[in-house]
Amino acid sequence: MQEFLYTTTVFVFERSATRQQLQEMLQNLLADRFKLKVSWQTTELQGFVLYQGNGGSKLTETSSEETLKEVTRNVGETVQRIITGKASMKAAFADFVTNRPPLNGVVLDRTELKGNYTFNLVYTVPISPPPGVKS
Repeated sequence: MQEFLYTTTVFVFERSATRQQLQEMLQNLLADRFKLKVSWQTTELQGFVLYQGNGGSKLTETSSEETLKEVTRNVGETVQRIITGKASMKAAFADFVTNRPPLNGVVLDRTELKGNYTFNLVYTVPISPPPGVKS
């Protein structure tokens, strides 16, 4: 099968365009240029939402950025996971923990925190058997 790579630059001059209007513009572009049909679907997913607690954020703000890293190690009958780094809440942390045990789902950021923060998250989960193996 032959593959093609296209780069398309789109300029939207209508700054007041709504999300719906932008989706329609994209849909029309794909249909006209590439003869593609696009459909939008809404589905319910299980997941988690990050909010600030009553006392506000206790995270330490930082001016620098450092890639988030995860270290995993077995501790007895559990797995200890350590996530460290300096990153933004939305673009880095929420996306980083999405689909990682034990969350295994979508994580949405509703903290409204701006800027970068220092993360040092340590948590322990039970060892999971390999897929297809009953415990």
